Amino acid sequence: MPAPAEVLTPIQRKVLGFLHDCDLNGTHPTYRELAAEFGWKAVGSARDHLRALAAKGCLELAGGRSRSLKITSQGRAQLQAKAGTAPARSPGVNPVDELAQDLVALLERYLTRKRFRAGTCLWREGDPAQRCIVIDRGRIMAFRQLPSGRTVPTCLRGPGEIVGFPPLFDGAGYPTTVQVLEDLEARVLERTDLLNAVQDGPTAVLMFKLFANRLREVFKVVNQVSHRSAIPRVASALLALAGNAPAKAGFTIVSLPLAAGTLATALGLAPETFSRAIAQLITEGILHRLSLRRFQVLDLARLQAHAGAADWG
Repeated sequence: MPAPAEVLTPIQRKVLGFLHDCDLNGTHPTYRELAAEFGWKAVGSARDHLRALAAKGCLELAGGRSRSLKITSQGRAQLQAKAGTAPARSPGVNPVDELAQDLVALLERYLTRKRFRAGTCLWREGDPAQRCIVIDRGRIMAFRQLPSGRTVPTCLRGPGEIVGFPPLFDGAGYPTTVQVLEDLEARVLERTDLLNAVQDGPTAVLMFKLFANRLREVFKVVNQVSHRSAIPRVASALLALAGNAPAKAGFTIVSLPLAAGTLATALGLAPETFSRAIAQLITEGILHRLSLRRFQVLDLARLQAHAGAADWG
């Protein structure tokens, strides 16, 4: 089996299964036939999926031709694995993680890999929206300037997240300023390429699902802000940060990527309120402080329960 980072997305598993069925029948589909099978308008979408499967060690492509493909032993192991045996997603990972993976797979041929140093401003509030990014490594923070002139952090995004795509559709300015917190490895999608990509039906459907999820996130944040207790907001933030942190010997470790005061402001809390919430979670035996910014989660179920207290239905 591949390493966890190489687990197939749902659509990749379906493509591999279709190829396996074709193999049993002694045939291999062309790119066009594969695209027709899955309803993709662009033949390039089929080629991109085969290349992604090859990159994950599931296929061998002779000369890049679909009719010359061979399913590898690793690919067959993926097919034989029972549903649900793939490593579970880490707690707190954005619920559209798999959806985003499928969308990125469809957009892969349009993406350009780039690196940005910590402190880089990717775009400023009001700038014309010309690109979005898929974060592979590192984190960003989004800020918004209030009428009073005060700058307030609005969200923290990390690996697996797609950042800045909604403004690309109406061509208006970015609603926030986005700054790189940690050295960033990302894939960049230009607005013109995105508009071309959504001509393909499956891509458009996945993009609208992401829109819906972003709307759900807004409702969730509004509900959390209206919640009298700060603990649900803090618990949700810790789960989100834990989602991309490697487990150490079976333990979930959370590292704060920025000062607690700045993170508190991003959650709409006073620094002292954030500190009290952390202290309460430690008192309840849910967290153990390892250092100033690192915590071990002792009771994941109860942390999830706290976070769920402010979820919307």
